[in-house]
Amino acid sequence: MHYDIADHWKVGFGGDPTAFDVFQVTAHEIGHALGLGHTAVPGSLMNPFHTEAFSGPQADDIAGMQFIYGRAPVHGVPEPGAAALLALAGAALAVRRFDRPLAGRRVHIEDLAQILGLYPEQKYASYNYETLANLVYKLAGESELDEFIRRLVFVVASGNGDAHLKNWSLIYTDGVNARVSPAYDFVSTIQYQADDQLALNLARSKRWQDVTRASFLRLARKIGDDETRPLFLADQFVLRRKRR
Repeated sequence: MHYDIADHWKVGFGGDPTAFDVFQVTAHEIGHALGLGHTAVPGSLMNPFHTEAFSGPQADDIAGMQFIYGRAPVHGVPEPGAAALLALAGAALAVRRFDRPLAGRRVHIEDLAQILGLYPEQKYASYNYETLANLVYKLAGESELDEFIRRLVFVVASGNGDAHLKNWSLIYTDGVNARVSPAYDFVSTIQYQADDQLALNLARSKRWQDVTRASFLRLARKIGDDETRPLFLADQFVLRRKRR
C-alpha cells in the first residue's frame, strides 16, 4: 500500500477539508484488497467519497464481506433461530430460555400478570409493588421474598422504569413449588428516557426521588413481614455497590 506524500495526511480530519484521514483511507484500501468494490451507500467505508462522519465498517460493508466470505456459523441455536441470526447484518444477542432447560422439556412458568388474571395490556395498571411482594411471599415463601426485595432495590438503583407485572415471574422447576424465576428484561430505561418513572407504585408513588428506606418499611408492614428484613436487604445491597 502506497501513500502519496504530495497529499495532506492527518489522523482524523480536524475540520481541514484538504486533509485525508490516514485511518479511513487505509481501511478503505484494505477493503479493496479483500475484494470489496465501491458502494453508493452514504457513510459506508467503501463509499469513494470520504466523510468526517466515518466510524468504521457499516452494515453495507459487512454485508459485502459476508457475501464474499460467508457468515460466521451460529452454534448451539436451534433452527429456525440460527437462520434468523445469520440473516442479520450486525450483532445479535441470543439468550437461552430458562424454562426450556433441555430439548423437549418444558418448565412451567407464569408471570404475575397471569397470576392476577390480567391481560398483557394491563401490565402497568391496577397493582403496586407491595401487592407483588405479597404474592411472592404467600406463594413462594420468605427466601423468595428476600430475592424479590433485592431485585426491587436494583430496579430503583438502576433506573428501570419497565419492571411491570409481566417482568416478574414464578417458576416451578419441580412442577410443584414456586420460586422467583431468573431475572429478565432488566434495563436502565432512564438512559433512553430521562423523565421515566417506576412502572408501578411503591409507597403510593412512581417517582424515583420518593423511594426511601421508609418505602421498604411500608412494604413490610403491608404484607405482614418482619420490618427489619427489607431494610437489612436494601442496606446490604447499597453497601455492596459502594464497596465496588
